[in-house]
Amino acid sequence: EKTFALIIRLADLVLTHLVVKFDNRFFLQTSGITMGTSSAVLIANITLHQLEKHLVCEFLAERKVILFKRLVDDILIFCNNVQTRNEFFTIYNTLDVDRSIQLEFDHDAPTSTVDFLDLTIHKGTRFETQHKLDIKLFHKPFHKFNYTPHASFQPIACKKGMIKGEFIRSEKAHSNESEHKEFLKNKLIPSLKRLGYTHAFIDDASKEVHHKDRLQFLTQPKNASNNIGALLKLRHSPTLMKINASKILQERWEQFLGSKQEIMQTFANKKPPIVCKLSNPNNKAIFKKLHKLKDA
Repeated sequence: EKTFALIIRLADLVLTHLVVKFDNRFFLQTSGITMGTSSAVLIANITLHQLEKHLVCEFLAERKVILFKRLVDDILIFCNNVQTRNEFFTIYNTLDVDRSIQLEFDHDAPTSTVDFLDLTIHKGTRFETQHKLDIKLFHKPFHKFNYTPHASFQPIACKKGMIKGEFIRSEKAHSNESEHKEFLKNKLIPSLKRLGYTHAFIDDASKEVHHKDRLQFLTQPKNASNNIGALLKLRHSPTLMKINASKILQERWEQFLGSKQEIMQTFANKKPPIVCKLSNPNNKAIFKKLHKLKDA
């Protein structure tokens, strides 16, 4: 109860003390919430949920709406027919009786495809026979596919991890294998080559990604967060360069935890941490890296 009361007081502070400075004068904002405030999206989501929950539950209970999903201001809704959709959004846009909040959600004309977040949901080849929808990656027209260039100072492992991650993302976002291959051939791989990556480098980075493993990529293992240790960042020092911190922690981690009660509570899963050495490369190292890339 104390935590709840504290949250309410903090929210009230954020909503009633919106001070704006303009032309060396201070103004108190009396309507809305300041853009950029870290709690703005959370408060807006809570407010909209309180307004919409009864309408959504009513339409779902009557089977007028089959599915309703919303992320901030993006809504995905499956209705029985166009009339139901129009009825739903007509009521939705007038939910706030006081009109202190203006709800103006637009809806697209009925088509066989719909864009939601980073996906295009459409009636693919299996819709007629299996009654299943297909999904594929959605990109806005001005999307430039600008990834980390091969000539950057990032470690090779980071570049390969980036490419592997993009291949996995494509696998997860394409239910149809042919559409996945088409995206790789026409969009992803040409963009990576434009940034200096060779076909051999791309193949090596993505060799473990196969469409047959798509279900595995989509399914998060149980207790996945407990299967790996925390990330431990160590600052660069001459001493650290002479020792293998990862090996020492792997061998003596349980012994170390046993003597440090506070650390044991922090690392509850008792898994040895992943050691990340942070260092700032000097000019000599940068020029050496650039020289190697030039020779390659």
